[in-house]
Amino acid sequence: MTTVPFALDASGEVVTALAAPRGATYTCLECGAPLGVRRGESRRWHFYHLPGFERDCAGESLTHRAAKRLLARALRRELAATGTVTWQRRCVGAGGPCPEGTLLPVALAVPGWTEVVEEVTHGAFRLDVAVLAGRDVRFGFEVFHRHAVPEHKAAALDVPWLELVAEDILAHQPRIPVCSDEGVVRCAACEERAALLAGRARDDAQRGVVDQAYEVEVRRLTTAWTTILAEVRGRARTAAPISHPSSPAMAHPAPTVVEEDEETRARREKWAALNEWVRGRREA
Repeated sequence: MTTVPFALDASGEVVTALAAPRGATYTCLECGAPLGVRRGESRRWHFYHLPGFERDCAGESLTHRAAKRLLARALRRELAATGTVTWQRRCVGAGGPCPEGTLLPVALAVPGWTEVVEEVTHGAFRLDVAVLAGRDVRFGFEVFHRHAVPEHKAAALDVPWLELVAEDILAHQPRIPVCSDEGVVRCAACEERAALLAGRARDDAQRGVVDQAYEVEVRRLTTAWTTILAEVRGRARTAAPISHPSSPAMAHPAPTVVEEDEETRARREKWAALNEWVRGRREA
């Protein structure tokens, strides 16, 4: 015999076996058949189909149906009282999970709402629960139990929507979506950390550009300086006097003076400026 975790009472409200008085009338969420309630010491308290109305109603389907019913009821009460839908969002952190695990409250006004309905068709998809204004969907909800919202559906929905965990709904936990149409949110502390990390990334990128330009300039000037030295040595060899080995000039050769042309002098000065800039960076 199939045990049932949830049922509807005489007023149409979802109840659990733990809170259901014996002797009352209960109805199966899936098949609509009458149910009884059992509370024993050896088995978990549960509903069961009365004799003559036995059905093989799956627990997974009943959990999903019960969560949708409870969510719709809670939304009706909330909208009637405040005109808003509320939930909480987890801070995504910066460079890792939020150290404080901060939850950020969110409230969205739904003006002109008229009803909250289960199983509503919207475009090519069906929403588990929807807040309507007339025939228009203003807010959608998906109840997660075993199967998450497919990516193509999440991308195509054109109204605000949240995906909530069925077990959280049944346990009356705060609404914390596992998926939604919202972007990234951070608490104030993580926003500060994110800004700091972004600044460091920009600085690193800029340093990389400067270092790359520096390496290119060093290679260019090294090549130029090597060329200059080769030219100077070549001129020195051609300008050196030819003397007999025993002559005073060979014993103490006079230093060769090579006059710099304008291009050579400009290269030498630029090389000296580059060396000075490198020394400044190392000292800094």
